[in-house]
Amino acid sequence: QPAADPRAGLYRHHPRQGAPRSLRRSRPAGTGGSEKDRALFRIGGEVVRLNMKYIFSKEWKLIEKAMADECCLELPRLLKNTLVVGEDHRFWNHSGVDYFSLLRAIVKTGFFKNREGGSTIAMQLVRVITSNYQVTLKRKVIEILLAKKITRIYGREKILSKYLQLAYFGWNMHGIIDASTKLKIDIGNMSLVDAADLIARLKYPQSRFQNPIQDAKIKRRSFYIVNNSLNNNGV
Repeated sequence: QPAADPRAGLYRHHPRQGAPRSLRRSRPAGTGGSEKDRALFRIGGEVVRLNMKYIFSKEWKLIEKAMADECCLELPRLLKNTLVVGEDHRFWNHSGVDYFSLLRAIVKTGFFKNREGGSTIAMQLVRVITSNYQVTLKRKVIEILLAKKITRIYGREKILSKYLQLAYFGWNMHGIIDASTKLKIDIGNMSLVDAADLIARLKYPQSRFQNPIQDAKIKRRSFYIVNNSLNNNGV
């Protein structure tokens, strides 16, 4: 009777999982696995592509429905220009995706651990409409494709109006009408400071209860937007 393997009984694993990783033989370099493995890889890749295509199609239908609803209020040019200054200063020059900002965000997040957003207004609009805020590579790819398509089909003016109509400004402030009403700002007769106060809340939403720290962030952000608007003739 053959001698018992001294390693037997030391590992407990599901029979379908095969031997523990430490006991498996490594595949010789350069072999690329069996034909069966390569076939499974190809099938898996196809599943990923089909899944992304399904998600893209499903979310585009949501976007089409949202973009078909007209805003009931004509928004002033001052407010739209302030939005561009505060959220996407290259808005008029890119195709819905600012690759420079994306690269900068990746570098700052990956190397300096300083998280920074690189999303354009079109990308933020996609996120608001689809209510999908996942932080994954696949999600970002879909978001980029949708942002480029929405810019190509609907144009920049419609994107600005729709984003202001739907964006979250803080507690009980879903859209520019709610935000301006709660902050007692007359949309038809607003100043640059009023516009900046509204746009500042896109980055730092208004808290439900009094929050001195958040309020200070909003005030600094508003001052930053006003200063940039004046320096760059953005309004």
